Amino acid sequence: MPAPNALPPVGKPLVPQPDKRSIDELAILYGNTIIWGTGFGVVVGFAAERGDAATFFLPAIGMSALGAGALAFMDVKHGPLPYGVPQSITSGMYMGIEAGIYLAAILEAEDVVNNEEKVIPGLLWGSATAGALVGGLVGATVPMTPGRASFTSSGAIWGGLVTSLVTLGIVDGKYASSPYVVGLIGATAGGVTTGLLASRVSPSIARVRFIDVGGFAGGLVFGGLYASLSDNMDGQAFAFLTSAGIAAGLATTTWLTSDMDRDEPRRGYVRKSELRMAPFMTPQPGGGTLGLSGSF
Repeated sequence: MPAPNALPPVGKPLVPQPDKRSIDELAILYGNTIIWGTGFGVVVGFAAERGDAATFFLPAIGMSALGAGALAFMDVKHGPLPYGVPQSITSGMYMGIEAGIYLAAILEAEDVVNNEEKVIPGLLWGSATAGALVGGLVGATVPMTPGRASFTSSGAIWGGLVTSLVTLGIVDGKYASSPYVVGLIGATAGGVTTGLLASRVSPSIARVRFIDVGGFAGGLVFGGLYASLSDNMDGQAFAFLTSAGIAAGLATTTWLTSDMDRDEPRRGYVRKSELRMAPFMTPQPGGGTLGLSGSF
């Protein structure tokens, strides 16, 4: 009789997941393509100085259709897009918008631009476009998941918001552009930090959304309760408490969701083998044959 398996299996064989975008991240990207196209319409409308609705809506409709068509062409004709790439484009766009908002606020606070109604929309749309391009490039070249991309953009957004609020609480409006300068630095630091941690944490996009909800809820509770209960609300105290609430909410939901399933990249997936071996012995004239049989 053959002996039982001498070696236990190394691991259960995993079913490889296809390296293609999820419907959720593709739908989100299509929706944000319309937002991106609408931003182009705003830029053209303000630059034209005509004041009629056609200068706003027609470019917005055309650019939205162009963006959606290009996305559909890449996904259907040369796709499907790899897993995580659409969310990388979306996350990069929002990180670009955040950077553009801070840059526009700095320029306006320092009063260094003329024709702000023309410059600022172009700056915002240009930074959003640049962010989307960089996000797509990063998502296509490194192992990526929707959760990793969203985790990085959330780190940038919350990092900028918290540092801006803390700075507002410290300077109390004495230095016009300082909250935005510090916010831009905080957004950069937050994005870089969460980007480096993304591969280790590798959260699902559902977990990132829970964490974002925690940050929003924490800021609303701390700042909202103070504003509601205070007879004479102090702006500095409100900024400090809101930033503290955001930090507390992010930390709490990060801890509460720590046992949620990870979401690993699907690019370059190597199927784990199942090792099974069993020794056998076959009698032969004058002796026997020893060996191993199995699969791996």
